[in-house]
Amino acid sequence: MVETTGIDAIRTAIQSATDDLNRTKLPESRIELHDNSILIGDGGSLDSLGLVTFLVSMEEHLFKTTGTQVALLTESNLSLQSPLRSVSLLIAYINESLQQG
Repeated sequence: MVETTGIDAIRTAIQSATDDLNRTKLPESRIELHDNSILIGDGGSLDSLGLVTFLVSMEEHLFKTTGTQVALLTESNLSLQSPLRSVSLLIAYINESLQQG
């Protein structure tokens, strides 16, 4: 396990989780995530199965890169007002969680 922290580690985990998800999709269905990408809700990139797959992969990649468990797949995070609404909100949420330890 390589322990790194900060925004770069979070972005690496997001890219790795996106790659994992895209490996399960046909080429025309693959997603590309950027800071302003909407994850869930109106205009969201992920359906419910895609969201769960992405979050589980994110948790695994975050642990590998930071050495810290971050719970993303929680009931409160699945609401439309959650930090999972967009990539930028997700990055901020994870960064805050990592700083709190």
